[in-house]
Amino acid sequence: MDNELTVIGSELPVLQAKGTYKYLKEITGNGAYYQVAWQKLADGYIALYGTTHNLGSLGKSRLRETLALR
Repeated sequence: MDNELTVIGSELPVLQAKGTYKYLKEITGNGAYYQVAWQKLADGYIALYGTTHNLGSLGKSRLRETLALR
């Protein structure tokens, strides 16, 4: 995904590393996963998936962090 506007508009965090989250190809067919973040790559962004997330910690501060990564 290279559409930065879509990434920012999603209000999901943008991470530098994948961490414990999964790429779509790793979880295909498992309905327990949903998109929880984006990973910034040199040539764009890739969606990250997990089974849980903490929406309370995202808020506006995470959006500011996301914008700062640009």
